[in-house]
Amino acid sequence: MRKIMEFWFRNLCFFILLTLSAIISSVVTLQLSDCKEFKVIPPEQYDRNESAADDIFKRPLGYSYAVAQYPGVQSEIKNPCVYVKNLTSRDVEVMIQTLVPETVCVRDDSKPTPRKGCTQGGLLSVGCWNPTSNIVIFEFYCDTGEGCDTDVQFWFRLTPSPPGADVDDWCIARNSEFPQDLKPSLHQF
Repeated sequence: MRKIMEFWFRNLCFFILLTLSAIISSVVTLQLSDCKEFKVIPPEQYDRNESAADDIFKRPLGYSYAVAQYPGVQSEIKNPCVYVKNLTSRDVEVMIQTLVPETVCVRDDSKPTPRKGCTQGGLLSVGCWNPTSNIVIFEFYCDTGEGCDTDVQFWFRLTPSPPGADVDDWCIARNSEFPQDLKPSLHQF
């Protein structure tokens, strides 16, 4: 009986160790070297051509294209991530539009508590986030707990406030355009 108990105990310990390693590997902290710099485009240089909203290699209204993979049973997904520099005393406007109404989330690496937001109905205008450091990483991911149930294609834009600006006024005055706004409405005559 003792040998059977030892056998089950060893198996249980192995299972717990395996489970913990899978959990830890899926929440690995991103490093700056894992991400590319987000190239901010000034509003006066936005691509406002209707065709840009359908071309993933263009930057309609300053947005970039990415895909967040559905995690399923995979634990080694590399989520899209970017970083923005020179954020001391500045806020960052975070905007996301999914290509179809799906859920995608974004989180930053703020310390001690990262900020997080998820799209509702395919659009996310989370207003302005107040960074806690000069360089901030933004990670985009599919969160099944928030309703993500497939790979999600999306556009995103990160816009830092101008240096020295009153960030509250700047944030309120922002024009929250999405790539879909470049396309004519179906209801226009």
